Amino acid sequence: MHRLLLALLLIPSAWFAFTWRHMPRAGEYHDDGIYYVTAQSLATTGEYRIASLPDQPKQTKYPPLWPAVLSLAWLAGGYPANLPAVALLCWLCVPATLLLFHAFLRREGFAPWPALALAALWALNPYVQLFGTTMLTELPFLALVLAALLLLHDATPQRALAAGAVAGLAFLTRTAGIALLPAALGWLLLRRERRQALFFSAAMLPAILGWAAWCAANKNPAHDWLALYYTNYLGFHLQNFVWSETHLFLWKNLDGIVLGLGSYVLPNVGLSLPEKMLAQTLAIAGIIGLTRLVRRDPRGLAALYAAFALLATLMLAVWHFPPNERFMLPIAPLWLAGLWTEMAHLAANVRSALHHRDRSQRIVAAGFGAFVAALLLFCGWKMADASRTLLPSTYALEAQRLRDTQPMMDWIRANLPRDARLMSEKDPTLFLRTGLRGGKRFPPTAYWYREDFHGLAQAFLDSPRFSREHGFTHLYVDDWDYARDLTPEAHRAILDGFRRHPQLELLHESGRSRLYRVLQ
Repeated sequence: MHRLLLALLLIPSAWFAFTWRHMPRAGEYHDDGIYYVTAQSLATTGEYRIASLPDQPKQTKYPPLWPAVLSLAWLAGGYPANLPAVALLCWLCVPATLLLFHAFLRREGFAPWPALALAALWALNPYVQLFGTTMLTELPFLALVLAALLLLHDATPQRALAAGAVAGLAFLTRTAGIALLPAALGWLLLRRERRQALFFSAAMLPAILGWAAWCAANKNPAHDWLALYYTNYLGFHLQNFVWSETHLFLWKNLDGIVLGLGSYVLPNVGLSLPEKMLAQTLAIAGIIGLTRLVRRDPRGLAALYAAFALLATLMLAVWHFPPNERFMLPIAPLWLAGLWTEMAHLAANVRSALHHRDRSQRIVAAGFGAFVAALLLFCGWKMADASRTLLPSTYALEAQRLRDTQPMMDWIRANLPRDARLMSEKDPTLFLRTGLRGGKRFPPTAYWYREDFHGLAQAFLDSPRFSREHGFTHLYVDDWDYARDLTPEAHRAILDGFRRHPQLELLHESGRSRLYRVLQ
């Protein structure tokens, strides 16, 4: 019965993935576009390179497992014919995480129906539907993390060896998986399972050392901003992180972490201040519930997952990029289990107070319980609205933008020389649509942390100089570029600034798209 219900829970995300199997948002996050063109390089040349960049450097920023998986889709044909195959590979991570999350809950002692309810909260979550139709690594990474954790539970040395191998695969999907090594070792040693710790380390370390050796052997000799952004995670972080403003980075990152967790029950879609406060309150409630879960069995599976989550969160707290729902996804299942635990604890207290001899206590308990229930119903309505309305409209908008920009793509293919180099916001997608290589101007994120949107706009307006220095011949701009993290005023200033820029010549305009020649 429960297996059938789990299968039924997959229908909405499967239908959504099938409906949008041509993936109109492919390349929207830029990272996903890089994975895709790297997969193309693997499939067509057998080399692990960033095919969309002018010099096609070896890929030393993102480890190879997910691009290797995506490269299978290139067997179905070129872009865009292979996008349905890509969509299938991405969506398969949804049932994988659902089944593994449900297994984790049952292993942790959740009763069948609460475990099923939490599984439903996962399968029907708008963020799971969203990331189940993107080429990002968070969902496959989560599946491998959960598999490694489950293998470690009451593990024999042989299972610990298998868990270490799976953890190594998680690391080769996202380097944040390195947090599994200290988390698992600490947990196993706490349980006095030294042989298992040795076997786990022996199986995971080759993946870590192998990737480190590849990066060292193929390190890009260039140390300019563009090279660091595309090929050197740590180098870009050290150049981008402003140590004198550590407090700003920490404050913004912690705020993003808390909001990112709470958004899994109250989606972060134009939240008002009260809604943001509610989301963050729920996030804290989930963290409190998680501590209850861990205290029940400090040597249990939840404690191991919590150790990994803590280390991963600490890395996000000091990173140069603000965390959001995407980066919190590998931790979200554990947090949801914590939120359920805290809500169950709260419900037990309310039920107890409803039987209090003092009538005023019963009235307060009933009112408080009704208030909390109303808030949770509001969250459920917001989640349903995001899945039913917001996600489809977002995908429809991107599909329309692809159609609107196709005349410009055709013009570029017909009129620009093959050695033209394009600066744009979505260079991997532009490469796939036109065959011309290029790159992206990625300003320091310190502007965002300072909320210096004028400075951020000026950094984007410096793109002509940046383009000349790096050998780019043209700048491609859509009206919706640069809008995501800027105020409307700063966004308009960028578009207007490009139109008037003395170092740019408007070469072609089609609809809401413009192509500029960079004057040398």
